[in-house]
Parts: sequence; C-alpha cells; structure tokens
Amino acid sequence: MAARTPLTLQKLTTDHLIAAARVWDTEKSVPGFASRTNWIVEVDGRLFPTKALVGLAHSLAGLGDLTGQTLGGAAARKRLRELGFTMHKGTTAAEVTAASSHNFLPNLSPGKRSLPKSAIQKRHVEAAAVELAAEGSIEIHPQPHGSRWQVRVGKNWFSFRKLVKRSALLAGLPEIFNTNLTQPEDRKWRDHLRTLGFHINREEPGRRAPLLDRLHDALHTERPQLDQNVSGDNFLRIELDKRIGPTGVLEHIGERPPTNLSDVAELEEKGVMIRTLPDPVDQQIEDWLTSDHLSTEVKREISVRLGQGNFRSALMTLHGRRCMVTGIGTDKVLRASHIKRWTDCETTPHERLDPQNGLLLCANLDALFEHGLIAFSDDGHILISEKLSETARCELGVHDALTLSKRPTPKQRDYLAHHRKRTGWDDSCIL
Repeated sequence: MAARTPLTLQKLTTDHLIAAARVWDTEKSVPGFASRTNWIVEVDGRLFPTKALVGLAHSLAGLGDLTGQTLGGAAARKRLRELGFTMHKGTTAAEVTAASSHNFLPNLSPGKRSLPKSAIQKRHVEAAAVELAAEGSIEIHPQPHGSRWQVRVGKNWFSFRKLVKRSALLAGLPEIFNTNLTQPEDRKWRDHLRTLGFHINREEPGRRAPLLDRLHDALHTERPQLDQNVSGDNFLRIELDKRIGPTGVLEHIGERPPTNLSDVAELEEKGVMIRTLPDPVDQQIEDWLTSDHLSTEVKREISVRLGQGNFRSALMTLHGRRCMVTGIGTDKVLRASHIKRWTDCETTPHERLDPQNGLLLCANLDALFEHGLIAFSDDGHILISEKLSETARCELGVHDALTLSKRPTPKQRDYLAHHRKRTGWDDSCIL
C-alpha cells in the first residue's frame, strides 16, 4: 500500500497541478499511465485524467517520475481533494481528450442525459440568477397555475430549468436540453442545487388546494377514515400542526409517500415534517440508562440497542435495505447509526426520530463512525482517522475512495458537521 501512496504527494501544491494542466499535450499520453480513466479532475475549467495529471505534476515539481504502478488512484484523488479540486467519475477517455483540447465538455446531445453536476457551483447559480433577473425572468411565487419547479436565489424565484441551463453555460458546460432535465436527471439536479443551499419548491397544479391545506384538512377532518384506509407499514409518520398521521395519508390526497431521503427532504422544504414512529423499547432503554442501579459497563452494552427498532426499520425502507457506503444488503449486519447521538438530542428530542439524522451502515462502519474513527464530509466522502493503521484499514475494508451512496441532504450535512465536531475532526482541514 505504501508504494502506491508516495509520501512525496504531500509536497504537491495547487501551483504544481495548474502548471501541469498548462503544459498538458493532448496529442501525447503521460509516460507510465493508461490513456483510459474512470476519474477526471477539473483544473482551470478543463478536464484531465486524475492519475496522469498528478504524475505529470509530480515530475514537473522535481519529485521524481511516477507510473500507474507506483501511484494509486485513491492516493491521487485524495491529494487532489485536499487541494480543493473538483473531480468527476464515469467520463470516457474520448471526452477527457475533447475537454482538455477545447476547454469545455463535449457537446451533450439530447439523447445523452448524464452530466457531472458538481461542475456547477454556487457562484455559477448566483451569476445565472443575476443574468435572468436582468432579462426580466423573475417568476411569481407561488405560481397561479401549473406545477413547474422553482428555485429561490436571494429574494427572487426562478424557473428551475432556465436556471440550470444558464448555470451550466456559465460553468463552461455544454448546452442542456429539456430532455436532459427529465426523470431521473431532474431530481439529481434538484438534489445538487439543494446541497448548494438553494431552496426549491413546486406549486400544485391549478385548481387544487396547496399541499399543506389539503394535508391539514385530511389530518383534521378525516382521521377515522385515514386510520382504516391508509397504510403505515414503512415506520414513518407525518407531523403537521401538532397532528400526526401515517405517511400513507399522502396517498389519500393524491400524493406519493416518501420512498427515499430526497423525498423526505423535499417534503420538509414544503413544511411537512417526516419522523420515524416512536419505539417503546427506546424509551425503556433510555429509562435504564438514567438508572443508578446499573453499572457503566451494562449501560454501555444496552445503549447500542437505541434506534435499532422502528428507526432502523424506517432507514431500511428509505435506503433499500443496503449499507449506504458498501451496498451490503445482508439485513443482520446492518445498523442504524444516529449521526447526532441519542444522548445529544436531550433538548431536541424530535431529532431522535428524524430519518435525516440516520445512516444505515454495516456493523464495522457503524462502530468506526460511533467512535469517530471515520466521519463523512459535507459531500459524503469518507474521512479516515490517522489512528487507523494501514493494516487496520485493509482488515476493515476502509479506504479513501469510499463515499455515501447519495449526497447528503442540507439537513443531513448539519448533522454530519455535528458528528465531526463531537469526534474531534477539524473542519478547517476538510475540503
């Protein structure tokens, strides 16, 4: 492992990478590195294969020549991430060559829908909003008719599609067509805008009461019928105006119940709180933990059972019964991890039942996360403590390329920041 992670990588600076990008010759490959790659890095608006560019920068810096055999991909990406560069996965070698030659991604045809969304940053969206506002493209919110998605930038609302298209152009990406903004790509774009901190909403089709009004009426006036006719077996519930009901109530008013964490975040943006069902076992465990009759060791043993009932069942539903990092789907080894611990939610008990305050992890990652030996950055990349030796990392299957299967929601990022602070991570060193 050490041979694939040269210590001299730490001597590489941003200037070295920029210099390598400037002397990059698209007609020649970097000696010792394959021409095909699954990872690319953006430098000065151009895209390059990660390992090859790091290898070239290493040589230009006078640190010696590297090859694909002596430089690991994970090590190269880690150093690039530490230096603040944006990376994308899945772009073909032909696209990398075209990008490096022409200073932008190749044209995106209507039939090719996927595009690296992380290339669009907050500054691009804000600049796009300024341009659209100058053109008079500010929208009324809520819309009097229709069901278009809208994005709020500052005090103004803009068409979701117009804003994404303009932001892409300002970011140096190719023209985006409407067919590139249909399911499932449009949801991915909305998730990315949310991670950048923008509020997104959609008004219901004309002549239908707004969602909150219809949900309020259903919870207050039709409760007996709801209890009999809607399903509630996903261990989630709705909270609105101090009234509680199963998520199946959404089906009753013609809406789709949440099936993943993005749905939960989307509903909360509209004012509908989604919580897991309270578990009587959790309350009993909490009572035991406050008892003076149990030893510290016994309390430690029983505390691991907190959240492993209804909370875990809800996370299993929302995450497809698979570990959010490894994809392992063996139920018996999956654990529900509270990001902000149960004991830290004493003054905010609603957070104990917030599905966004949970990670579904396999047992080894759950234990590492609880003790702060791993954490996750705001974009979902794993952070590994220096306390874990290389041998331990190999034995536990932990490496720098691991990441959460879905980008954290804005609210989940707040919980992850709390976990990093509790376990001693220095956010100023995390990019």
